[in-house]
Amino acid sequence: EIFLDYRANQILSELKNLTGINLESIPEDKLIRPETAFSNKKFLWEAIRKCKDHIYWFDPYFTKNGFEALIEEIKKEKVNEIRILSGLKQTDYKLKELYKKFKEEMKNKKINTNFRIITDNSIADIHDRWLISKNICFNLPSINTIDRGQFSEIKVTENMPPFAEWWKKSKDIVNDWSEIEKKLQK
Repeated sequence: EIFLDYRANQILSELKNLTGINLESIPEDKLIRPETAFSNKKFLWEAIRKCKDHIYWFDPYFTKNGFEALIEEIKKEKVNEIRILSGLKQTDYKLKELYKKFKEEMKNKKINTNFRIITDNSIADIHDRWLISKNICFNLPSINTIDRGQFSEIKVTENMPPFAEWWKKSKDIVNDWSEIEKKLQK
């Protein structure tokens, strides 16, 4: 094993010399698993830190834990806008109120923040979750899956979901709360 690790490092070093590409900077996929509770969160934090300019986060079951991850990892020098898009399942008054506090704190850091909810049945057509930025896009499990340590992956992807389309037909969690609340009561 020692020899194989040594040899692999030699090969990577030679590839770097020949191509000029720093292979250590290429993001690798991260496996979420039950026995690595801390590392699971660390993988999400690393993904957030790799984002530049903006963060668009789609998770149909977004919870307060997502705010916690963002507040820990957002650097105002790198990110100036956050858009969170979710569904009705985890949405409630407490989440709305927590978001208002999060938004105010981000405003103090000069980061424009919006949180919208997809209220129609089109959300049933969407399974995956994404963390989208100017420079990178991650396909990731729900924040709850990461917290539970269920087997899943955080992967860099070139496939871009139609976030802007979903955003247009969603409702603002604060300004459209009365409409959202009606949907929640059904």
